[in-house]
Amino acid sequence: MVWFLGIFMISLSTANLGIHGSAYLAISVAIAVALLVHILGPLTGGHINPIVTLSTCITGLTPPTKGMAYMSAQMTGATIGGILLVISLGPRSTAIENYGCYFNPSPSFNVIHASVFEFMGTFAIISMMYGFGINAGATITQGGPKLSPLLNGITLGVYVFAASGFAPENSYLGTVGFPARCWATSVGTFKFKATDWIYWIPSILASIAHGLAYRFLNPFGEPKVGTILGHDAELGSSREPKVIIQIDGPQISKTDFAASASPRREKAFDGPQIGPRRRSIYT
Repeated sequence: MVWFLGIFMISLSTANLGIHGSAYLAISVAIAVALLVHILGPLTGGHINPIVTLSTCITGLTPPTKGMAYMSAQMTGATIGGILLVISLGPRSTAIENYGCYFNPSPSFNVIHASVFEFMGTFAIISMMYGFGINAGATITQGGPKLSPLLNGITLGVYVFAASGFAPENSYLGTVGFPARCWATSVGTFKFKATDWIYWIPSILASIAHGLAYRFLNPFGEPKVGTILGHDAELGSSREPKVIIQIDGPQISKTDFAASASPRREKAFDGPQIGPRRRSIYT
């Protein structure tokens, strides 16, 4: 249900993403993604992109059965979100371009250029999401650092802004790396173009390539204490283990032993004892 709602909301957010310049689009995407990741992060780990889900399946972080269920929910949410978006726009929806898959090729910027941008952008986006949003020593649903939502949004916004600047005006929206949004608007408006594949095939190939590289190159190595993202793999913190010093008698901790400035000396009086034995203590 969470995966469904995540894609559903991001599909509805495309209503205002018209062709108004790369800066406006990048800021809008960054804010929308950051808010959604912040809202859904505690429940899902924050990734609501089927391309990221596919990558985590290949790396082994998400079981294949769960991955298929997640992607099915994501695509279902995109479908319903796109349909409701078109219904809410009414007659205007027939005159609106497909923002999710918008591409207007020109001699100076054709499908090959856009495909390369999509592949590079998607690969880089997934790599950064793994870096600051996915704990290599934990399951995918455990979330990430507190700044992950902001970093996710900034990352996607920067790539949209950078990639769209290379294309002529009103030609290319920039790196999307999010085929579900393309699918949502295509289904909702019933506009499927011959160039829609540039938002699907390069992103899927980038996800597979990154997943295989992560799985077989094993960038984090074997899990060891203190080596997973700078945290203790067993204790969950960087605290030093408590040192116990063994002496003749009961065990005392290092801190308790050091608290005593000097050992206590005892002298016992010789001679007859009257009542309890008396001791004189010198420090």
